[in-house]
Amino acid sequence: MTKAQLFIIDPQKDFIGTDKGDPLDGKATLPVKGAEGDMKRLSRMIARVRPKLDDIIVTLDSHRPIDVAHPAMWRGPNGERPNPYTIIKSSDVKSGMWSPRLPDLRARMIRYTKALEATGKYLLIIWPEHCLIGTWGHTVYDDLMGELLEWERSQFVNVDYVTKGTNP
Repeated sequence: MTKAQLFIIDPQKDFIGTDKGDPLDGKATLPVKGAEGDMKRLSRMIARVRPKLDDIIVTLDSHRPIDVAHPAMWRGPNGERPNPYTIIKSSDVKSGMWSPRLPDLRARMIRYTKALEATGKYLLIIWPEHCLIGTWGHTVYDDLMGELLEWERSQFVNVDYVTKGTNP
């Protein structure tokens, strides 16, 4: 017998942009254009194939304000926080252009940013605070949450929620 599993990645309100590209209710921090329509279609699909799904796994981007990629972790020479989308390189940490708020983390942050740069793919980007645990933006989109709860009740199986992003 074939088992059907559904894997849903980060269906949280901070990522849900309306079909017009506007943040949902004006609150979404990092809205993805069209995500609201995607969530509505996904919700309808789950309702349609509910008894055929053996398992549903949902990842949840889960952060706190103190995070290497959030402004609260960093300070400029005058104590200012970096703006969202600022790129911090190892040379910026070495020069003191950007310093971790805790001076004891300086050497670690130099190693971390160097390791990112060494991949040739990544740099440290400061993101707006998003998907903060316990906030509106961390919660699953309402229509989808309703279908996930209905699937749990009807199939007598729990959705597997996997949090990621909690290591600062």
